[in-house]
Amino acid sequence: MREQTNQSCCRSSSFQIMTSLPPPPPPPPPLVDLQMIPLCLRAMDIGQPLSRTVSTFIIQKILMDETGLKYVCMNGDRFFSIHKVLALMLVNLQSTPCSRLYKHIIRCYLRLTDNPRATEAMRAPLADVPFVDYLCHPALLEGSLPMEDLTTRRWLVSLLQNIGANEHAMRI
Repeated sequence: MREQTNQSCCRSSSFQIMTSLPPPPPPPPPLVDLQMIPLCLRAMDIGQPLSRTVSTFIIQKILMDETGLKYVCMNGDRFFSIHKVLALMLVNLQSTPCSRLYKHIIRCYLRLTDNPRATEAMRAPLADVPFVDYLCHPALLEGSLPMEDLTTRRWLVSLLQNIGANEHAMRI
């Protein structure tokens, strides 16, 4: 009988200790926690073509995660730094087309339109040039968007519709 009482006390004490411990913190999103976004933006801005493609793919993966999208869109500086670098890459693609990179850029922008504030920001001109002109520049559409790439074409049409550029979407 006394042994059962000791065991019961031990169980009770153990339970009290376990319930008084703080819960473990939630795991941070792996790519966001490591400050990958600034590193990727730098590589996208000044890197070689392969570095740019890989970095854009990483940004795309961060944005595809709901936590990553919220992280990027909760701060205007973060969003606009990504928007600015992606737009610069679109300008660079006009002279050196790359369909894979264009596809990742379009996918990043399409995912950003899932956030209403980001969508509204993309409707505004960027450096006095309508954002649609960056996306639909003839050199990009001819050099970086092959006719057989229906997926990217669909993404581009959805993106254009999301930002209210329906007349451009009908031409794709």
